Amino acid sequence: MNRSPHARVPDGKRPVASRLIVYACLLAVSVPGVISAENMRRGIFQGTMVGFEGTASVGLLQAKTDEGMLQDCGYDVNSYFELNRERIPVTKLIAGDRLDIIVDQVIGTRACYMRIVHVLAAEPRSVRDTRKAASAPVSRSLLSLRPTRTIAGMVVGKEGNIATIRGRDGKDSMITLRPETSYFGDGVKMQASDLVANMRVSVQAGSTLSGSLEAVQIIWGSIAAGR
Repeated sequence: MNRSPHARVPDGKRPVASRLIVYACLLAVSVPGVISAENMRRGIFQGTMVGFEGTASVGLLQAKTDEGMLQDCGYDVNSYFELNRERIPVTKLIAGDRLDIIVDQVIGTRACYMRIVHVLAAEPRSVRDTRKAASAPVSRSLLSLRPTRTIAGMVVGKEGNIATIRGRDGKDSMITLRPETSYFGDGVKMQASDLVANMRVSVQAGSTLSGSLEAVQIIWGSIAAGR
């Protein structure tokens, strides 16, 4: 993807209001090299990385849904991109990466904003930093389990690494909490110990070969409540 020239401002030094204006403008106009797309809606977006326009500090990211729809959203220095449980800059993403994005809306505008981007790396991994790829765990990494189900409901029990989620249909699901499971409350990264009974959550889970469900990501707060 072609990159447009930008004024050189040190990463993290651009005022927040200015960053919001920049990517709101990117959403509003046609940018050379970027195909027109719809805004991502507030909530959870799941899809595949297409490309981005901007810098490591502020810009516009495009991704395709599983149905093939092209959508985009703005990011800034406060957006949290995570790969293999490590924070990375947007510049480390490559086309084809699987993305789970917590999307919010810029107050007072129609523009969307990416709070958290969880990255499931595309193959081949040799495209990335080979030293980090070589040291990353393989057998139990998030790359070995992709989310296939979303379970929304209330935590009715938690014992050891097993959480019981009661769905809106009244059925209970036993979810295994992995060492690599990510937890986010109101857009802030949390720990497994913060997950307690009576919380309303949204769980991204995958099935193992044995048929059990394991959590890839669990979120709670205003975004989860709206699902």
